Amino acid sequence: MRRQSSAPLWIVAAVVLIGGGLVCLAVVLTAKSNNTETPDQKFLADSQEAECKLRIKTVEQAVMGYYYKNQEFPKNLSTLTDRVDGKTAYLHSEDIIDPWGKPFVYEPKNLNKLEVPRITSTGAPGRNKPISNW
Repeated sequence: MRRQSSAPLWIVAAVVLIGGGLVCLAVVLTAKSNNTETPDQKFLADSQEAECKLRIKTVEQAVMGYYYKNQEFPKNLSTLTDRVDGKTAYLHSEDIIDPWGKPFVYEPKNLNKLEVPRITSTGAPGRNKPISNW
């Protein structure tokens, strides 16, 4: 009479390894799916952030130029886009808009140690990463 044995040990081990591997794969895929940014989207967002930093620096220089000439900070950034006495404006209207189409936040009363007002963009949508001049 032949005795029936339970499944061979190697079959049990294979099932456990395959099951564990599938669980690990599911965890990795779930973690990756939470980061929905493709490499192209990341490149674009990084480029826009770099452009935003340059625009903020340009706006900051215009604000400081206005300050040195008038001994006061402009009340708002649109002041810098106005022509005065037929002279060229400090900035074009598109210079005070971030790459995502939102106006920069200008805080003339919020100064750093060097007496420079804060200029901020909320940054790329979905990144939750504000961009500022200081």
